[in-house]
Amino acid sequence: MKFKILFIIAILAGALYYLYQHPALKQKLFGSVQEIIPELDSTTLYKWKDSKGQWQYTDKPPAKGIPYTTLKTHKNTNVLLPSASKPAP
Repeated sequence: MKFKILFIIAILAGALYYLYQHPALKQKLFGSVQEIIPELDSTTLYKWKDSKGQWQYTDKPPAKGIPYTTLKTHKNTNVLLPSASKPAP
């Protein structure tokens, strides 16, 4: 009797392992995790003014001594930065 139960558990464990390794199922599982924990898909941007007074946006902080602010972005969010050209009068 114990052998039958262990055999059934082994078969179920093998089937679950096979399903877990399936690429489409992995995508569904990790997609759910990213919806629950959106910080996994976020990026930190750094914003500062250069020596010419122009705003700079990068994924790395500026050199030491340059004040900056951080911006959190999500990979599924479109970010529009201000245009460098001046509007027509």
